[in-house]
Amino acid sequence: MPYKPKIAMEIWDMAPEEWPAAALEPFKDVVSDPAAWAKKCVSEYGAELIVLQLKSTDPNGTDASPEDASATVKKVLSAIDVPLVVWGVANPAKDEAVFKKIAEDCQDVQLTLGPVEDKNHKGIGAACMGYGHAIISSSPIDVNLAKQVNILLENLGMPWIAWSSTPPPVVWVMVWSTLTRLWNVSEWPPWPRVTTSCRCP
Repeated sequence: MPYKPKIAMEIWDMAPEEWPAAALEPFKDVVSDPAAWAKKCVSEYGAELIVLQLKSTDPNGTDASPEDASATVKKVLSAIDVPLVVWGVANPAKDEAVFKKIAEDCQDVQLTLGPVEDKNHKGIGAACMGYGHAIISSSPIDVNLAKQVNILLENLGMPWIAWSSTPPPVVWVMVWSTLTRLWNVSEWPPWPRVTTSCRCP
């Protein structure tokens, strides 16, 4: 298999407050430091990708600034030697502001940023094309809506190889957070957490 799936581990940019003890136990010494958390996932558990959840940027929560989020991303990048996926809070306006800042500040390395939706595809797509990052598009579970987001990104000029899609030439395999399944079944379906790509025949 030339494009083998990769195993990713998810970290947060803030300490989780509602995780059960069993889920928190392996990481209780590093959850207050995203860079240390990411490093532990790679060095001790063999993670091949890291997914950084920018929970602190939620406007309905702590509402961290794009500058703060970018600084966290750079710290995590400095601590690992595997690809990094940065996941927002699915607030189109806030994600756009945050991802634009991150894309510019981290232009020396390729990140994968998401979710990108129809409401913010232009701003995030342009930033990612300009600074060399990949994106993960997102839509409700409806094939027509998903197709529309892909068409918008294609019309914008985003290269196929740089964004998530279900048709060929690239299939992105969505991997759901095991922790989400463990701590609250009522949250199904959980957000797709991270991706890995495999080429279709």
